[in-house]
Amino acid sequence: MFYLFFHEDGTGFPETETYVRPYLFYPNPVADEIHMQYSSDVKPLRIDLYDLEGRLLHSQSKDLESINMEGLPVGTFTMRVVLEGGQVYSEKVVKK
Repeated sequence: MFYLFFHEDGTGFPETETYVRPYLFYPNPVADEIHMQYSSDVKPLRIDLYDLEGRLLHSQSKDLESINMEGLPVGTFTMRVVLEGGQVYSEKVVKK
């Protein structure tokens, strides 16, 4: 199992203001595809990608080890990762 520590705004990692994210995603910024790795004790259910206005652009509930972003425009997106048990994490993703 691995833990990544970040401020909620994505900067720094002092332990007093952190949250634990049970997955890793890369690269960011991304050109074509995001790769996902999950801690062995979690099960991902769905990944959604939203534009900055909150519109759902992509939703995926199978093959959650990668997300194809080729058809999406260049810009910043919110990636929402839903895990079994109801945990939901949001991340900023930049497509170049």
